Amino acid sequence: MLLSLFVIHLCALAAPGPDFFFVSRTALSGRLRHLIESAGGVAVGILIWATLTLLGLNLLFEQFPYAKLGIMTTGAIYLLKLAVDIYRSAKHPLQDLSATGEQLQNVLVKGILTNLANPKAVIYFTSIFSSIPGIGGSSALTAKILILIFVESLLWFFLVGKMFTLARIRQYYSTHKCWVDYFSAAVFALFAGFILFDVVHLLMA
Repeated sequence: MLLSLFVIHLCALAAPGPDFFFVSRTALSGRLRHLIESAGGVAVGILIWATLTLLGLNLLFEQFPYAKLGIMTTGAIYLLKLAVDIYRSAKHPLQDLSATGEQLQNVLVKGILTNLANPKAVIYFTSIFSSIPGIGGSSALTAKILILIFVESLLWFFLVGKMFTLARIRQYYSTHKCWVDYFSAAVFALFAGFILFDVVHLLMA
């Protein structure tokens, strides 16, 4: 059962999203400490969503739909802010990031917020947890599942980030930083747009 969960979660992690672009870009721009913080922050965000799902957050959203809409809207605004920050720093050289508004500070917190910006994680965890028998009645099983999800997420994003610290990739980024950053900013804005579209759809439903 845990092996099945491992495989399912790995497939979900492999799908590129805001987490992927946040970790990879942080790895390109910063040091090993920043990579660890970014991967750790995203993993903590995933752990928070998984824990809240096990505590019945999906049921709470069903009872109070406007709470979900509020979280979705806040998340979309945060992703848009990241998009603007990346866009503004695009023309600054890689070595000059400290001179821009996008200083590599509070990377751990930014990683957590980047993941928490998408409350659709509740739907994902609800679907996979519902297929695990006895998950609500065994604290030991629940602990094993949460540990597995956290460790797997941390290792995955660390390896993703580590790949982007390779000299050849960093050199490519340094040469084409402007266009890569424009693309990253567009991706964050696009994800924010998807979330806001869902908000409008839910309000009109």
